[in-house]
Amino acid sequence: MCSIRATPSPCSSSAETGRRLAAEDGLSIIEVLVAILLLLIGILGALVMIDTANGTTLANRAKTGGVNLAREVAEGSRAVQETVPFSELSDGCAAPSSPDNPCSSSSPIVAALQAQPGLAPEPSTPAGKWTIEREGILYTVEVSVCAMDDPSDNYGSHATGGPWCADATGGSADTAPEDYQRLIAEVAWSGTRGNENARAIALLQSDGANGPAVTCLRPTNSPCPNSSSPLITSETTLPFTATISGVANRLVWYVDGAFNGTITPSGGSASFTWNLGTVGSGSGVVDGSYEISATAFDLNGNSGTTGSVQVQVNRRAPTAPGGFLAGRNTLTGGNGSIGGVDLDWLPVPDKDVLYYRIYSRAGSGSATLVHQTADTDVTSYIDRFPPANPTTWSAPCANPRQAAASTLNYWVVAVDQNGASPRQGTPTSEIEVNACNTPPKNPPTNALTLTQNANDTLTLSGALPANPTDNDAGDKVQAVRIYRWENGNPRDIADRLEYVPVTGNFTFTDLAPRPGGEAQKYCFTNVDMRMQESSCSNEVTG
Repeated sequence: MCSIRATPSPCSSSAETGRRLAAEDGLSIIEVLVAILLLLIGILGALVMIDTANGTTLANRAKTGGVNLAREVAEGSRAVQETVPFSELSDGCAAPSSPDNPCSSSSPIVAALQAQPGLAPEPSTPAGKWTIEREGILYTVEVSVCAMDDPSDNYGSHATGGPWCADATGGSADTAPEDYQRLIAEVAWSGTRGNENARAIALLQSDGANGPAVTCLRPTNSPCPNSSSPLITSETTLPFTATISGVANRLVWYVDGAFNGTITPSGGSASFTWNLGTVGSGSGVVDGSYEISATAFDLNGNSGTTGSVQVQVNRRAPTAPGGFLAGRNTLTGGNGSIGGVDLDWLPVPDKDVLYYRIYSRAGSGSATLVHQTADTDVTSYIDRFPPANPTTWSAPCANPRQAAASTLNYWVVAVDQNGASPRQGTPTSEIEVNACNTPPKNPPTNALTLTQNANDTLTLSGALPANPTDNDAGDKVQAVRIYRWENGNPRDIADRLEYVPVTGNFTFTDLAPRPGGEAQKYCFTNVDMRMQESSCSNEVTG
């Protein structure tokens, strides 16, 4: 029997031994090298594909950034006109201006664009260049600006103005041919595909500075320019003449900025007449200073410089202030007498009034100047130091003279300027304030309510007492006075919010409540025909 050994047994057959030796053969050197070569080709191919993809991504990102930057510069040029006049947009730009012949880096439009957010040049930008870095890519920016002539209002001469675009057509019919400025923003960069660029275009419309201009506006019989404002002392009409530079289709004229008419020019001028009306007619122009202005427009709606002139109208002394009321008011101090004297009036319509003067006369004495207002915005006053007579009133006042030992009259007059001197106008009628006058009835219980509106305003609603609203014979409640305050009790003139004439129950809306953000208290008093006030109503807070 054969034994088992590590070495071939003599018992093994020769065929079996050959098969064993063949199974132990390996790969040859050539086979290994071929395998390695194939593997390297596959890896290199993958690397090339990845590199190509990365390059394409980078190139696309650079192009997207360049296109976006060009558009940003073009769109930003529209905002430049807020700081750079249309006529100066092409200053510092070559003639003809083009992407190959761009504007200087120090030109007004380049400086204005670089001042916009995100368009400032890099600190390392070489002199004369404009570079901006976006996402690691350095872009060079250039702009060119040239003038365009719109054919809708005919072509004009291109001998002046510009610089004109190389493709701009000229003519002779349009006197203001520079209708647009064409801006081309060109952005260039170097990338994986070599040198590339993107371009965006914007048309900047004329702001009218190149339209027809009113070079002189004057009253027809006055020189131009006027050394002083023309003075109108009696005229009811005033003719004007406007001198126009350029071809105008229409001229529009204004009084203090308000439209008054449209005129068709004749040649280089236009005439119109300001109707002042009759003095004192109620519809006539009141005294004061007025600005008369005129603007000329061409067929395309463009306009140039507006002409203006100041005119001083002074055809009369001031009229008497309307709505004058006066009376002793027990809610205010009165120098030991029954209340201070409360006065209210309406402003005079004349625009040249300087201030108002308040006069009084005790008994048959002479007139005394009580007060002169600081300006015409003040149309009320309290005389806290009237004569101390009377000191008592019986209620009700059946006899208006029962409490007065002597009379005390008040009146108001407006004052304007007439030449170098102030001039007093017509005085109001005099009101005697020493006649007996007890306060009107108080408001009913809880007469005042408050409503909060959706727009954050507050509406007050108040109820008046039942008739008669005043115990004095022939007297009645003619108004309410609304008070608003934050702390304490209202009794000072500073707390008065509004004087509201009434004939019955009323509403009043406070359009600006809560000054300083603080809630306020409100109440109202009844005011009779002699300015005497009742006690305050219930208080509401809002």
